Amino acid sequence: MIHRRRLLKMAALTASLAPFPVSLLSAVRGKMKIIDIEEHEIVPPFQDYNALELFRYHGLSIQTRIIYVVKTDIGLEGYGESGDAPKGRFKDYIGTDPFDWLGDKKNLPMNMAMYDLMGKYLDLPAWKLIGPKVRSWIPVAAWTVSRHPDAMAEEVLSVSRRGYHWLKYHVDVLQNAIDQTEAMQKVAPPGFKIHYDFNEDANFEAVYPVLRELQRFPIAGRIEDPIKSEDHDGYRLLREKCTIPILIHHGPHDYFMRHGLCDGFMGGHAIVGAHLPIAVGLAFAIKQQNKDSVVLCFFGDGAVNQGEFHEAMNLAAVWKLPVLFVLENNLYGMGSHVSRTHAAGPDMYQIADSYKMGTLQVDGMDVIEVRHYVDVALEKLRSGEGPLFLEAKTYRFRGHSMADPSAYRDSSEVVEWQEKDPIDNLGKLAIKHNIFDEFDLEKIDKEVQEIVDNAVAFADESDEPDMSELYDNIYENI
Repeated sequence: MIHRRRLLKMAALTASLAPFPVSLLSAVRGKMKIIDIEEHEIVPPFQDYNALELFRYHGLSIQTRIIYVVKTDIGLEGYGESGDAPKGRFKDYIGTDPFDWLGDKKNLPMNMAMYDLMGKYLDLPAWKLIGPKVRSWIPVAAWTVSRHPDAMAEEVLSVSRRGYHWLKYHVDVLQNAIDQTEAMQKVAPPGFKIHYDFNEDANFEAVYPVLRELQRFPIAGRIEDPIKSEDHDGYRLLREKCTIPILIHHGPHDYFMRHGLCDGFMGGHAIVGAHLPIAVGLAFAIKQQNKDSVVLCFFGDGAVNQGEFHEAMNLAAVWKLPVLFVLENNLYGMGSHVSRTHAAGPDMYQIADSYKMGTLQVDGMDVIEVRHYVDVALEKLRSGEGPLFLEAKTYRFRGHSMADPSAYRDSSEVVEWQEKDPIDNLGKLAIKHNIFDEFDLEKIDKEVQEIVDNAVAFADESDEPDMSELYDNIYENI
């Protein structure tokens, strides 16, 4: 029986790596195997003063790197590098084909090495395995810490000589940004700009006089997070009164842009648990409109430790909102077992008891069981009984993210849980009850692959959408 996970994985990889056709993958797979991985720890000297400033700002005194040399049975070697990390974490790669890891996000250093090997084997630059060329160059800003105006002027001279046209720094309340800017303006070459990051440390009354002065200087390029993101009125006033472009990093980008509160945004990380209040808001809208809809809110065990979790649970219970809180308890947060991070213990559904809502714990690896109890929950929610809480005991087979090699757990534990793979077990159950045979499942795999391939082709061949469509179909079906 073809492994459905592998097929779906390959379909997803093909979607993200459109220039690399599936037919080529089948042709090159099995041509080389990884036989050894060497790890070399080095402490390179700082050659870039800008890098040194970054590490000083973040409180680090030394830069340790690990170079990984991945060797194959055909003599090719691939290279990757990462920061300080425990050794011996990459044994899963031994005996595998580098092409098996195309698009894998298990860890970044191995990603580098795998793509290096694949590119060398195909005699192609690695970027062609990642995706189409988007642009020929991007502007890169230098970075420094906030210091005395004379030192800031010297920094502008230093980075401009090295070819930089932008310099970013975090504004320090103990330093005078006006004096710093005046000093930098005197020595800056034509067109040189400063990116000021205020880190949301001020309010409108405090920051506006500073921005009013800064806009006198041609060197003042843009302002990031000048005030708290929740102060929409403050941002509106700043946008009306200040000529310097304002960027938002931590706030709701679409709202700020749509309402003219800022000129752009800085990309950032998703906030754990931040979607729970949104789910409650959607459920509130459903109840106000007397609709029969229900909100299913999925989150992990890590989100249970966030304040937003308890706020959302309480409000949903008080207002008896139609929301099913689904906790996917996979036993690990970013790097710690739940036994070390949750005082309530491993049975987290009990937390919801304090909010006097119905609770249930199910086997999250059993598709049939989950489906059954979700159906029961939906029926209760539509009757107006208020929110419900369902804890699904499950497991993740890989790391939490690209930067998580999952070294904090034993490999035997992963193998044990893989025997409970819900996709495989559902297929076995279907065969057992004569719903499908292996031929049927193989046919489904091929159909899924074809659907994904067609979707990828459609996306590649389609024109970029017009900006006027940016907010189409958003919240339309609430």
